[in-house]
Amino acid sequence: MSKQDLIVILAVVAVLGIVVVAVVVTSGEDTVTSGGTFRARPGTMRDTVQPIVSAKQQRTSPGSSGSGDGGGSEGAPEDLTIVVHESAVAKAMEQAVNAPSPEDGVQQLRDYLAGPHDPAEDSRLYSTMATVTLRVVPADPEAAAEAADEAMALAQSPEDFHSAAYAKAMVLESTGQLEDARTSIRMIREKEPGATIPGLKLGVLEAMLDERAEDTAAAEATYGRVMNEALSLSESDGEKALEHYRVAALRLARLYRSTGREKEAENLARQAQRVLQ
Repeated sequence: MSKQDLIVILAVVAVLGIVVVAVVVTSGEDTVTSGGTFRARPGTMRDTVQPIVSAKQQRTSPGSSGSGDGGGSEGAPEDLTIVVHESAVAKAMEQAVNAPSPEDGVQQLRDYLAGPHDPAEDSRLYSTMATVTLRVVPADPEAAAEAADEAMALAQSPEDFHSAAYAKAMVLESTGQLEDARTSIRMIREKEPGATIPGLKLGVLEAMLDERAEDTAAAEATYGRVMNEALSLSESDGEKALEHYRVAALRLARLYRSTGREKEAENLARQAQRVLQ
């Protein structure tokens, strides 16, 4: 072998050694890409590794601004608005009823009506204003009657009509017009016979007015109707409906006892206990 051939062989060996070293060094890097998947080398800090999110996941993930296929976030603000809206009017009415004074309650309702709100709420607000106005001292039945009439004029749903009828009957009762109060309730019941939560409250008032008019048969029938309607609403309105059932059952049992029908009162008490349990 000539000296020139020996030099060529040594050169080839040197090149191969360099390649082997390069491969070993490369295999020790922190990350390796394979098929586009990101993997951290064992022992590295994985907190810095970000998951790969697909376009579909981005559309459907909570808080995403995309609409997605399942309704997305575009419907969320509208749904939230409805919840807040309903809570706001209910809270306004509750605060007015529980205000430090009836005058304060009436003013709170006037302020709410003067502010931005859904006009569909007005009937319920005026119904509440009428009943709160009845507690003002000195009494102002005319203002209460005006609020009740406004509530009736603005009523749009069976619930609105029943609430307005309750307010109107309370105003008439406060001035001793018992028969007019009973008549006004029956007129609304004929117009809006459906079962509603305000209608249950209206029914209890109607039966109490029947008792005061010494119309026992009418009172019994009305209490019974309220109980049946409350049961029909109990699946959707739960405790609210059952509370009216309880009140109607208690008053009917008391009516039975006042007329000497102890057995019927006991049977009703057992029936009501089973229902309420």
